[in-house]
Amino acid sequence: ISTLDNSYRGHNEPAEIRLHPNGRFIYVNNRGEDTIAWYSIDEKAKLTRIGAVKLAKSIHPGLASRSFAFDSTGQYLVSADRPDNKVKVYNVNADTGVLDFVSDFTLPQPAFIVFAEN
Repeated sequence: ISTLDNSYRGHNEPAEIRLHPNGRFIYVNNRGEDTIAWYSIDEKAKLTRIGAVKLAKSIHPGLASRSFAFDSTGQYLVSADRPDNKVKVYNVNADTGVLDFVSDFTLPQPAFIVFAEN
């Protein structure tokens, strides 16, 4: 299965792949296309690409967006968008998987996102 939009023709390196806590969607960080793309999972485990959010343009996949993670509720996806020097927060629609931008903050060269559990 391709992690890319059909129109993208450049070099790409898929990075992290994460299952949403509700088990209905898979998300992948594309270094090259510079996106986080998401897929629905049907009852036979077939994946269908639903959409993607554009991240900051990288000059090389090794310098692209590094990491993303869901909070424990699955309501938020947080991304380390390294080329933009930002940590970006998206709301996750639990019914559709769609990511909606909420906010960001500046952090030089963010590389990894993890949530600590109590």
